[in-house]
Amino acid sequence: MELFNDKIFIHNFKLDKKYLQQAEDSLNSLLKNLYINNTLYHQKLDLKKPKQKALLEDYTFLTDLLLTAYQTTYKKRYLELAKELNQETIEKFYKNKIMVFRFKQRV
Repeated sequence: MELFNDKIFIHNFKLDKKYLQQAEDSLNSLLKNLYINNTLYHQKLDLKKPKQKALLEDYTFLTDLLLTAYQTTYKKRYLELAKELNQETIEKFYKNKIMVFRFKQRV
């Protein structure tokens, strides 16, 4: 990351500094609403408490987002949470070094 005046350059992409705070606020809101008591949830409807636990792609996308946030801000908490989520992903979705998909049959 390189910083010139009010611009941030990440991987040769120019980003206005003013948008960095908005992106970080969105990430923190997502974490507050969907990562509750060390449990990641898939979605939240209106003001209701989330019920459906996260799917593999939820872990993947959030981990990628956290790594990008760390690369952009150098805030270690994003890197640490990405590591935690990566470990949870391995524990939940890998068995005997094989990817396991579990789908519940709808009734």
